[in-house]
Amino acid sequence: MKIDPNPLLWTTGLLVICNTISALIEGFIWRRTNREESGWKIYKLSLIAHAVGIPVALAIFLIPDRPYAGLERNAATWRHFQRRLYLGHIYSDRTDERRPDDLQFKDLHELEATLDQLEGGDKGVLLYEPVYHRFDMIDHRTQPLHVEFNRKPLKDATWYFKVIGDGHRYTVRPNNQVTVEPESTPESPDEK
Repeated sequence: MKIDPNPLLWTTGLLVICNTISALIEGFIWRRTNREESGWKIYKLSLIAHAVGIPVALAIFLIPDRPYAGLERNAATWRHFQRRLYLGHIYSDRTDERRPDDLQFKDLHELEATLDQLEGGDKGVLLYEPVYHRFDMIDHRTQPLHVEFNRKPLKDATWYFKVIGDGHRYTVRPNNQVTVEPESTPESPDEK
C-alpha cells in the first residue's frame, strides 16, 4: 500500500481481479453441471458476463462524492507509520548547511516542499489527511494537518515542530528524533 494510492485505478483493478476469479469459479461449477457444452465455451461465457459487470459495478460504486472511505483509512494508517520515519530526516541537511537561526521552516508549504524532495518524492502528502473524490487519481492535498513551528532559536529548542492530526501528536526534536503521542496527552511545560 502507498501513502498516496491512485484510488480509481486501485478500485478498477480490484473489480477486474475479483470478477475474473468469480468468473473462473462459476465457470468451473457450471462446467461440472452442464456436460453438453464444452468447458472452454462455459468459461468464455462466464468471463464475458463478469466483464460486463465491471463497468456497471464501477458506476454504482462511484455514485457517492467520496466513495473511497476504506482506501482513505488505509492511506491514513500508512501515512501514520511513514510520518515518524520521514519527519525526522528533514533537518539533517539544514543543520549542516545553515546558521542555527535560519534552520526553521517559514510555513507549511516550505516544510511540504522539503518533504517532497526526499527519496521517492511526494512525501509532502504526509502533512495532509487523505481525501479522495469520485474520479481522483491522487490526493489533492486539501485537508492539511495542524503544524505548529517552534519559533525559538533552534539551538536552544527542545522541539522543532509538531504535526497534530489523526489522533496523534508527532513532535520533531533535535537529532532527528520524532515522538508520537496520543493527541489527548498533555504537553510538558517546555513544549508549549
